Amino acid sequence: MKINYHSLYPVSLLIALGAAVCPCPALGQGEVINDHIGLFADGYIQCTDAQFLDHVTVNVYMFCPSYPFINALELGLEVEGLVNTIIAASFPVPAFGDCLPRPTDPGSFDILAGYSSPLDAADAVHLASLDVFYLDTQPLYIRMTAHVPSSVGGDRPAYLAEPGFIVIPLTPLRSSPEDWDFAINDPFCNDVVLPQQAFTCGPLPATTSSWGAVKSLYR
Repeated sequence: MKINYHSLYPVSLLIALGAAVCPCPALGQGEVINDHIGLFADGYIQCTDAQFLDHVTVNVYMFCPSYPFINALELGLEVEGLVNTIIAASFPVPAFGDCLPRPTDPGSFDILAGYSSPLDAADAVHLASLDVFYLDTQPLYIRMTAHVPSSVGGDRPAYLAEPGFIVIPLTPLRSSPEDWDFAINDPFCNDVVLPQQAFTCGPLPATTSSWGAVKSLYR
């Protein structure tokens, strides 16, 4: 069953769950990363080609989460060049969620997912898969932004972390200097790939570093 969160909640899923917001600062150049997000085809590819009527699977991954469990995702998408293409979302575990177009902003979508069971943290965590049914003739450029309304403000996606029901902003992790996170039929696309060793995960906060004890609460 799909739930239209736009009709149920005047604010985002993360706020509706009573989460606190973490004011996380921007990362400096060359630092190790935590709480980043990216869009990828198989093999960490951030750019691919498609024919009319093709289905392109775009995976949403979070890298280096700061907390041991992920309870929910809040993500906005802006798609330049979209006229007829359809985007749907699925999730790695059963979830109350959907990918809904913004009625007042053509080419933009909001994704909310409340996972039925928390996702375990890892260096790379699969948050969602997007089925992009390509029904256009021009290149598409997908940019990640905040869900509308946003739990954290600004233009960043976010996730709901446990323990503590903390809302953590997510920073896009791009392999290209361009301002898109995934491109379809970009004329200069040479299967842009994010090297798997391009980043190092930072340490967990001390209060959540003992994962074994925390995990026992969910068993």
